[in-house]
Amino acid sequence: MARSKPTGASRVDRPANGAVGWLMRIRRGDTFIQEFFSDAAYGGKRASQRAARDRYSELAATLPPPKTSEGAMSVRNSSGVVGVRLAREGTDAAGEPRESYVASWRENGRDRTVRFSCSAFGKRKAFQLACLARELRTTDREVLMAKLAENRKAGKSAAGKKAAPKKAAKKAAAKKTAKRK
Repeated sequence: MARSKPTGASRVDRPANGAVGWLMRIRRGDTFIQEFFSDAAYGGKRASQRAARDRYSELAATLPPPKTSEGAMSVRNSSGVVGVRLAREGTDAAGEPRESYVASWRENGRDRTVRFSCSAFGKRKAFQLACLARELRTTDREVLMAKLAENRKAGKSAAGKKAAPKKAAKKAAAKKTAKRK
């Protein structure tokens, strides 16, 4: 099995410049630290790599955790739900665009996705299922269908929140339209 390079370290081999060793870099927020670990100073390639890895681990333990975009709404998001998007891929036999709602998230360092076809479920139900999949972080369709039925029976939205009465929703939409005019 091939060896993997240590996190935050890159090999530098430039003997003409006298730079042969490992370059360790770490960035956390506004803090950026970069250090060079020369093979000559540490007694060889493996020793300098170990020193770079140890220094990275030491700094990672003292600095705050890295910021991620997990749960942040992107400006490109058009669905209004983090991790849920409408995918349009090709056309069906009738020439209509094939659409599906896709829920995505990271789990144990791997990307997970599940898609729900708008033609199979209808646009509204596909969106609700994708929202549930994202919230529950599961690709098990049976669990999702059961949870959706349970939420509908309890009068809740796809996200499990109490659904607003239809009259109030219509009134709010009419008010919004009136403001635009």
